Amino acid sequence: MKLRDIIRETQAYYCLDCGKCTAVCPVAAHSETFSPRLTVLHALLGHNGGRPAGRLLGDCLTCGLCTEVCPSAVRYLSFTQMLRREMAETGSPPACSHGGVLTSLMRLQARKLEGRRGHDWVPAEARWAETGPLLYFTGCLPYYEVCFAELGASPLQTARDVLAVLNGLGATPVLLDDELCCGHDLYWNGDEDDARRLAERGAAAIAAAGAETVVSACPECVHALRDLWPALGVATGFRALHLSEYLAERGAAGELGLAVLPGRATYHDSCRLARQLGVVEAPRASLRTIYGSGFREMERHGREAVCCGTSGWLQCDAVSRRLQAERLREAAATGAATLVTACPKCRIHFLCAQGGESDDEVKGLRIRDYASVVREAMEGGEAFGDTA
Repeated sequence: MKLRDIIRETQAYYCLDCGKCTAVCPVAAHSETFSPRLTVLHALLGHNGGRPAGRLLGDCLTCGLCTEVCPSAVRYLSFTQMLRREMAETGSPPACSHGGVLTSLMRLQARKLEGRRGHDWVPAEARWAETGPLLYFTGCLPYYEVCFAELGASPLQTARDVLAVLNGLGATPVLLDDELCCGHDLYWNGDEDDARRLAERGAAAIAAAGAETVVSACPECVHALRDLWPALGVATGFRALHLSEYLAERGAAGELGLAVLPGRATYHDSCRLARQLGVVEAPRASLRTIYGSGFREMERHGREAVCCGTSGWLQCDAVSRRLQAERLREAAATGAATLVTACPKCRIHFLCAQGGESDDEVKGLRIRDYASVVREAMEGGEAFGDTA
């Protein structure tokens, strides 16, 4: 697609000099050389202020805060994604952090990897099926388990907690033997071809399992299955729900029993869950029940929440660190002992930043996954306990 077509399709020609996007952009707050409007301007003028051609596009978190406030309805996220696609097609995609290991794994899955992933992580007492109406999509948690073991994040524990929660509600979810990455990161990094390959193979596997509802604890997986797969031309015949949405439905039917946990907690909204998927109240419904009067909101929350600082494994730099430290301080300022997030990636990023943060108050925060908190509350709150 030519640049003029991208500009027309995303309405980038409506971009004004109001600066509202810059005012809310988390990257612009810590970088004098970046803003969504500046990216559009350089694309329109055909230059990039002497910086490497793809640097501005790689710096964007695609968090969507700019789109929330744009009075001209410019589709900044689509503008960035489309230009990244052009970069990828010309052999110069944005640079990935962690040596590109994670994106390489995704491309290998799209192009070469065959066979069973395996279910060694599943506890012996857990119930799961090969076919059925409900499917649990684990995403890339097994790979994150290996890549971030030194952080003590244990992404696969999140998968075990999700499975325990579903079992606790009487559900026996399908676990795919041949599950692949959802393609979210590849899509947003501009590699639409490989993202489409993953979508096609993923949709076929889900259809073969007979699933009508797919649940994931990863907002990016849900965003991919619900929004990106159809946008890539891949038909889906199932509902894709974040775990919090599924639990909200079960709770509305009076089927979700949760114990009250001690201590104070706050909640971090991930960009994909709150802004792209519009899921704000579902996780809070259970957390308010679990923590009662101990549940605290950060100053910026819901659709106005700030990004965890990294998206698609593109950014892992000084700006990312400052964003993460800022968000952790905001969480600690609520007086909470626990920071809950419903996104495995956000938790990984915060745990990584916490290890380098010198503030004792921030270091004392317990950073937990939403699924783990719900599991504890479903099991009576005896296994763990927060103190405040």
